[in-house]
Amino acid sequence: MLVCVTLVLGAGVYGGVELYKKRLVDDSNEQVAATAERTARQLDAAVDQKRDFVGFVASRPRTAAFDRSDSYLRSIVDNSRFFAAQVVAANGTLIDMYGDVTGETQQEAIGSNVGDRRYVQAALEGRTYMSELRRANGSQKSFAVFSAPVFEDRRIVGVLAMSIYVDRSTLFATVQPLETEAQTVQIWSGDELLYGAPESFDDAIGRSATVEATDWRVTVVRDRSGLVDRLRILAIVQGASLCGVLLAVVAFGRWEYRTMVAQVERLLAGFTALKRGRYDHSAPLEAGEEWQRIGDAFDDLAATLEAREEQLQAHEQRLAVLNRVLRHNLRNEMGIVRGYAELVAARSSDPQVAAAGETITERADALTDLGNKARRVEDLIGDETAPRPVDVSEAVREVVDDVGSGYPAVTVETTIPDGARATALPTITAAIEYVCENACEHNVAADPHVHVDVETREEVVTVRVRDNGAGIPEHEREVLLSGEEEPLHHGSGLGLWLVHWIVERSGGELSFEEDGAVVVLELDRADEAGIDRAFETGGGRTDAQSGAGDQPGG
Repeated sequence: MLVCVTLVLGAGVYGGVELYKKRLVDDSNEQVAATAERTARQLDAAVDQKRDFVGFVASRPRTAAFDRSDSYLRSIVDNSRFFAAQVVAANGTLIDMYGDVTGETQQEAIGSNVGDRRYVQAALEGRTYMSELRRANGSQKSFAVFSAPVFEDRRIVGVLAMSIYVDRSTLFATVQPLETEAQTVQIWSGDELLYGAPESFDDAIGRSATVEATDWRVTVVRDRSGLVDRLRILAIVQGASLCGVLLAVVAFGRWEYRTMVAQVERLLAGFTALKRGRYDHSAPLEAGEEWQRIGDAFDDLAATLEAREEQLQAHEQRLAVLNRVLRHNLRNEMGIVRGYAELVAARSSDPQVAAAGETITERADALTDLGNKARRVEDLIGDETAPRPVDVSEAVREVVDDVGSGYPAVTVETTIPDGARATALPTITAAIEYVCENACEHNVAADPHVHVDVETREEVVTVRVRDNGAGIPEHEREVLLSGEEEPLHHGSGLGLWLVHWIVERSGGELSFEEDGAVVVLELDRADEAGIDRAFETGGGRTDAQSGAGDQPGG
């Protein structure tokens, strides 16, 4: 989540600064483009102004008085930016001219026919005209000729043509204020540079616009170094902001992590205290409503466990007292019952009474044996420890030797590999012993056989005890699988329950095959993974956790 927050905040800062940087660049480009457009419009206005001026002068009545044109042209040139003026008759003959021309040139030109020139033809057509730029003789100056028709009685009688240099003092007067150290203006006529200097900036922004009246190209060039400096500052701000966001998130994450670890350690310490029976321990969790709720829930759990523990201790105490009293009285009373039953069987001449006495003796022995088994179960369960590595192969060999000597009429066969180690309670040997004894004792076959097979595969050690008898009855197997005794559906003894408890608390599994003729004990192999699994399944519980051990009657 913190990584996502960092990415979102970082993307926001980066995107915002990048957007601002792009906006700065776009604004600079737009400003340069607007300056070029404005300059082009100003040049259009200057050209139109000169054209209007020539048209106005041509419309004056004095302009049509060709016999007095000399003084008139002189006054026009002397009071305007034009450097020369001439009057041409309708037939194309140059009548008079005045301006910045030599007397020799003037004498040669007056009286010549200039009707083929474009500015004369356009004016005779009734238009006010501006010619293309030309170079003055022996000079690098460019000039343009403006011409307009001369009317008399609404009839074109001639042409007024006026020449003007195209420079800073005439048409380009409005351009000069736009030039600064960081910006230049260039005016091009095709490939010819009319105004300005070639680009001299290392990094520049340039935009162009066209002068409609003349097709000149106005190019505004602005130095980009100032913008680059601003962008560099923005990049530094951007990097600092990203670092600030990262540091803030890292600091918050570290604080959150340390707070989380501290809270978890307090919680784990509380669970450890509960595990050790310290139910009065409290876990003070802070730093948020959620942690406070967890702390309150922990305190409620501790109180509940304490109350439950008190109930269990009282219940176990009652069970222990009842167990001891029941076993003691059962043993003593059954001894008395057995003695009287033997006396009845020995002294009675009635066969039925004697048989009844023998039956009573057998039942008394069975009840006494049941009490002894209950005591053995109590001793075995009470001695429980945590599961640990056990050599199952060696345990099975010892059990088979004992069973073989105890039941010589039963043929016991084995398949036992070496080194079959499993994690189990040390009492697993008693469980295997009971299964083998049960297979021998209740085998009513004519030729009783019992086969004990130990198999190791993957992460499981399996012990199979097979006999050729009737097998364990279905009702006893169902009791074990259901996990509880029922009034109308119960087992006949404690032996299978002892096996079930030991295997279950070893982290293993007890099952039956072939209608109870095969008893299967599956245990985890004795490796690190197996030990972990044993603890996870409950087999690795300590005495305090299982409720057994030091408690009487466990």
